[in-house]
Amino acid sequence: MNDPAIACSLTADELPARLADASELGRRGLLDVRTDGSRAQLRFKDDPEVRAGVHHLVAAESKCCPFFEFEVREDGDATVLAIEAPGDGAWALRGLVAGVVTGWELPA
Repeated sequence: MNDPAIACSLTADELPARLADASELGRRGLLDVRTDGSRAQLRFKDDPEVRAGVHHLVAAESKCCPFFEFEVREDGDATVLAIEAPGDGAWALRGLVAGVVTGWELPA
């Protein structure tokens, strides 16, 4: 079985809008981020609009970056997004997480 290539299919014209969407999602609802090599877990507040944004991000990223594995689940008062990249794709995972974290501000 061949793993998909670790490459994003977004064009240079499409990338700024995707980064803006990811950053806005982080700003609106990110609660916590944990990373471990090729895995990340992002916790978002339990809000219907934020949850819809998480699902939108997963759908969009699944098209341009099919090497990522995504899982969205509800966990108490949070929506959890788990992301896994192939072993040599940790650099790509860091880029995706950084896009979401860009808009994030830690609660005071």
